[in-house]
Amino acid sequence: MVANHGEKVTVLVCALYSLLLIFQALEISQYWYQAKLKSKYTSIVMLLAYVLISAYRIILLASGGSIYLFAVSQAIDYMLISVALLVIYNKLGGQKLVFSFASAKRMFAKSKYYIIPNLMVSIFANTDKVMLQLMLGEETTGFYSAALGSITMTGFVYSAIIDSARPSIFESQKISETNFEKNVIRLYSVIIYLSLLQSLLMTIFAPLIIKILYGSQYGPSVNVLRLAVWYTTFAYIGSVRNIWILAKDKQKYLWILNLSGALMNVVLNFVLIPVLGMSGAALASLLTQIFTNVGMNHIIKPIRHNNVLMVRSLNPKHVKEMIKK
Repeated sequence: MVANHGEKVTVLVCALYSLLLIFQALEISQYWYQAKLKSKYTSIVMLLAYVLISAYRIILLASGGSIYLFAVSQAIDYMLISVALLVIYNKLGGQKLVFSFASAKRMFAKSKYYIIPNLMVSIFANTDKVMLQLMLGEETTGFYSAALGSITMTGFVYSAIIDSARPSIFESQKISETNFEKNVIRLYSVIIYLSLLQSLLMTIFAPLIIKILYGSQYGPSVNVLRLAVWYTTFAYIGSVRNIWILAKDKQKYLWILNLSGALMNVVLNFVLIPVLGMSGAALASLLTQIFTNVGMNHIIKPIRHNNVLMVRSLNPKHVKEMIKK
């Protein structure tokens, strides 16, 4: 019996997802490059892969290619990156890759503190859109998603900065606590001031940004962008805090942090969306990020010292120190 269209789509999605998992697993070799302070290789490979996949998608778009060919592009992206990184890894003299049950068991034991917290992050990352859909409909959700899409375009910049700084922060901990805290403070400073600058510019130029990216018909997204962009500062603060938490072996508190954030986000969206609409969802996200990444740090005593480092990072001199470094 010939499978119907729906069954074919299901099979394709499962196959693509399996490929993504395989190539994502291979792509973790990038952490070896970070540990060896050789991130330039991963940056070059990812840039070239991005250019090639973008060209592939443009060709498909121009030639009216099948949606299935678009769907496979992400798997190809991960394949190019993972294969290239593994080839370079061998060229640079990386040790032979072998599977170890003991290492897998040890890694799983450590990762248990991240599984539930990451699930909570996924929940409160999508709660606003789900609740907007249920309360105000698809059109409103579309305008809101457009605003969030404008914000996340620059996310790769912060990821690059944080990923490049992480290995040196861990290494500095082996030297002394003073060097370790100094590097955490510097990273905090750069991330805070860079994200604040982005938020200010996006607030000023929000109408122009929305018009260029989506067109004048997406005017309702402007006010959402102006409000929602400010939560990026606190979101990236959380990423830096998590480096400190891992270095201090305090992962067991992550589930409390993220569960609190997920619950806070649901409550705030439930209260604010009926009153403020899309802006209520944006405000809920902002307040959730502040509560989770600053407020909870103070409430949970073992990680309270992290807020001290965060406050010290507000001195602009640390940005200059980080740049010189």
